Amino acid sequence: MKYKEFRKWCEARTTDGYWGITEAMVCVRAITEIDKYSIFKREKIWQENYAEYITPLVDCINLKIEELGR
Repeated sequence: MKYKEFRKWCEARTTDGYWGITEAMVCVRAITEIDKYSIFKREKIWQENYAEYITPLVDCINLKIEELGR
């Protein structure tokens, strides 16, 4: 998952209610930290520091959404 995809995923979750407070805090924290860097460095920072840990969380929530029929 790329950083832009993650950001769009987080924005979609804010309107559908398929996440909890913990997931929301993870998204906000990651986006806040990554957006401190220039637009050209964000993908690299995402891949080096966040993607490995956050992508499984995203996959788990996506699986739950599929199970619920969305």
